[in-house]
This record gives sequence, C-alpha cells and structure tokens, in this order.
Amino acid sequence: MLEYLYAAAYLVLVTPVSTVSFLLSPLLHLLWLLTDRILWWFMGRHFIYNVSWEDPRIDHRVLSLNEKDNILTLCSGGDNAFDYMLSGAKVSAVDLNSCQIALAELKAVAVQCLDYDVFFKIFGENDMKLLRQVYPTHLRPKLTPLAQEFWDAYRVRSLMYAGSSGKFAFFLFRILFPLFGLGWIRDTLVRGATREEFRAEAEKHRLKLRWVAWISETLLMKSCCSFIGVPKSQLALGLHRDDNIMRIIEGVLFNSDMCHDNYFYYGYIVGNYTQTNCPRYLQREHFYTLRKHLHAGNLTMYHGRLETFLEHEKHDKYTVASLLDHMDWMTPDMVNAELALLVKHMHATEGRVFWRSFADTVHSAPLKWLKPKRVDDTGDRVCMYFSTWVAKLADSPSPCTLR
Repeated sequence: MLEYLYAAAYLVLVTPVSTVSFLLSPLLHLLWLLTDRILWWFMGRHFIYNVSWEDPRIDHRVLSLNEKDNILTLCSGGDNAFDYMLSGAKVSAVDLNSCQIALAELKAVAVQCLDYDVFFKIFGENDMKLLRQVYPTHLRPKLTPLAQEFWDAYRVRSLMYAGSSGKFAFFLFRILFPLFGLGWIRDTLVRGATREEFRAEAEKHRLKLRWVAWISETLLMKSCCSFIGVPKSQLALGLHRDDNIMRIIEGVLFNSDMCHDNYFYYGYIVGNYTQTNCPRYLQREHFYTLRKHLHAGNLTMYHGRLETFLEHEKHDKYTVASLLDHMDWMTPDMVNAELALLVKHMHATEGRVFWRSFADTVHSAPLKWLKPKRVDDTGDRVCMYFSTWVAKLADSPSPCTLR
C-alpha cells in the first residue's frame, strides 16, 4: 500500500512539472543554445558578478597569505582582491569585462573617500539614495574615465541585485523561492534564528528542497547558466552528475551557518548584509586596514586580457596566481598558452597557481603538467565548486611551454 502512495505522490508532483517542461522546452533549449552568446553580450555592457563568488577564507587557509605576497587574480566583483589585501599582500586584479573593473573601482574609491558608516549603508545595507547623493561630489572625481563613463550612465536601483547574477538572484530567491514554498528561508534569516534553529527548519522541509533541486536541475540549470556567468564548457564539466543542485543545497542550508557566517547567500536572500555577516572589508575592524593598503598603492586594476597585462605592464614576480574558475571556460590550447606565459612572470620558488573547478578532477592536460594537489576545501561557503587545486611551481617537473 505504501508503494502505491509513493507512486501517486510522485505522479502528482512530476506530471505538472513535466507538462511545464514540455511547454517551455523550446524556450529553454533556445537559452541553452545561446548561452555563450548571452554571456559574451554582457561583456562591456554590464557587469555579471556584483560580488565575488569564491570563498576567500579557503584561499587564506591554503595559501597563508602575508605582506610578502604579490598576487595576480581575476577582478570579478573586487571583493576577494580586497580580502587578499587585508593580509598586506599586493594585488593585481585583471578583467576582460570593463564593467567589472568599474564596479571594483567604485568600491575601492568609496573605501578611501567615505566614512565607514556611510560606506556600509551603501554597500552593506543597499542604500542607493545615499549612493546617488555622494557619487557626484565624493566618488566620481576620484574615478578613472572608464569608471566615470560607466557609472554616469548606469541607473542605480540596487547594488545587491545588480548585474546579471544579481538580477537572477532576485528572480530566484525573492520570486521563485516563495512560489515554491521556500519563503521560510528568508523569514527564518530575517528573524535572526540561530544556526541550530535554521537547520531544524530546513530538516522539516527536506523533501520539498529535494523537489525544488530536481526542478532546478531539470529545467533551470542549463537554460539559466549564462545569467550567473557560467558558459557551456564549464557546465559540461558537471553534467555527468545528476545532483549538482542538491549538493549545493546540502552544503549551504545544512552545513554552513546561513544566519551568521554565509554572506554569499544571506545578502541575496535577505537583500542586505549585517555588520557580522558580510565580506570582511565591510566590517569596521577591517575597513581601515583596507583603506591603508589602498592608499599605499597595493592594488592595481587592469581592463583587458590576462596575457596582455603580463606582456605589457611592469610588475614584480608573482608569488600567487589565483585564477578563480576561469580555466573551466578554456580549451587545453588556451590553458597551455596562458600557463606558458604566466610561469615566466612568477617567482621560481614561491610561485603557486591556485584555482577552482566545476569538475571533480583536473580537467585539462596542461594543468596536470603542473602536478597540482587537491586541497581540503571543507567549510567552503559557496558550495558551487567541486574541486579546488594548488600547484607549487617549485614542485613542477617542467614549466609549460608553447608548442
């Protein structure tokens, strides 16, 4: 009898979803086919990432960053570059999308020119009226022409939900979640529940969470990946898994402290940060440290290709290349070309290449030549990467070279 009840429940749940999937399939397939075109359309028009989606706590734990380090990284939202600087390290942040540079530059100038309370109201509490008030007099005069052009034309409605990833986050967390019966997540966070209370609430809804994960895996993941900055080549590295979304849900809702120590999701779900659940540079105790290092000129930002920056800009040898997940996007030839140039600009004995991946293993042959070690990323609060790697150039048998 129980088996018949399970079968009936399955049909009740699956039949409507299958019908919707069938009706939407032309649109969903079109979005999948156009994924890379949509992603590249954003370049130079909008920023994709309004915040950096890599957990810097893992980076510090693996790399033990200090004032002797010279770090090369991708800019993204700028947040992780700022977090690296809190250790005293010098940072070069490069991005092909000029809008990402404009966003990071606005944050950096605001750190240097605004009082902490004003800064936090804008970037922590999403006070856009205040941003519009201080932009013409306090921020714009300090921006580069590239950033001025972008922000003069940009209609600021929200920084928390800005960019394609921020807009998708609003659609997902503020519209779809309540429709799917997951409004309790935001309600529980807003009322300031403890980690134990939140997890107990999540346990009550585990079956519904599995259902939502299945729908997301089936309908949304492939068709919407371009809006969160994930190209086809990267997504393909994880399509052999049928539980990507559920693994993320497990990691975020059940294994992290959403209420007090996971700003990546708290901000998107609630709509603002708190002074304890936010990127470190948004905390008062770190704000002035970052300001000091910015005034000292420890941050360089560059709009363009990583290879162009390495070839044409003067810089000291790098001790760390933190390449985020962007090599997931690249063919083996492209990875090889980048590494061949990169290793020439890295410290021979202290140089380390650090990256994340949606793949379970080293996915590209040139990366294997570096003899990387998979690092323990337990406690990663983002939960969207399925492996994290570091390669010490001193341990590599031979550097990559162009062939």
